Amino acid sequence: MAEYYSEAQNTVQRDELFAGTDIPVRLENVSVSGGAEFSRGCILAASVAGGVFAPVNSSVDATKVLVIASEDVQADSLGAVTSVYTSGNFHTEKLSTGSSVVSAADFKEPLRKVDIIETSLHEIF
Repeated sequence: MAEYYSEAQNTVQRDELFAGTDIPVRLENVSVSGGAEFSRGCILAASVAGGVFAPVNSSVDATKVLVIASEDVQADSLGAVTSVYTSGNFHTEKLSTGSSVVSAADFKEPLRKVDIIETSLHEIF
């Protein structure tokens, strides 16, 4: 679960994005905004117009649909379609946002409402 295939390097790599398998991991394809650039693990939010997704920032409210990018994306000016995780258990430290003002931890509760659970990489049980 914590591994993914890297086409660029033709290898399987560990990235520690997943924190466990207790929550089923679901994938879905979504449209992303034109010119968007983000990496695997970025938290994305749906815009009001047409459900196009973009990285979260400080102006995103908790009522937006939130998902996690499953791959790196560099969309052209027209946008792109990419796969996203709509549920699962992820390490907070491996998630990112589209802003230096907010962190993944700021979205812990809104993500929990849509079956995306954040767990600390260093949490002791």
